[in-house]
Amino acid sequence: MERVHTWYIEPIGDYTNKSISEMLMKEENASEKDAQIEGKTKRKKVWEVDYSLITKLKRSSVYFHFNVFVQEGKGIIRPFRFSKKMKKSPRVE
Repeated sequence: MERVHTWYIEPIGDYTNKSISEMLMKEENASEKDAQIEGKTKRKKVWEVDYSLITKLKRSSVYFHFNVFVQEGKGIIRPFRFSKKMKKSPRVE
């Protein structure tokens, strides 16, 4: 059975919030919602986005501050941390 992941971002700071909100308003697959995050007592405003948008923002030349969350299936929404170590691809000869 294939795992289904739903991705969310939470912009941090005025510049990032304004920039990302304007960008996401144009996206068809993005929607804003209040979500209960694992380990948090207050609900947070997050954007539901495709993972491809998260990687685009991470690789952007503009530095955005945002948190990333993931939900597996209908489970709880939990923080997602990017690995700092990148595995080398296997060498192809």
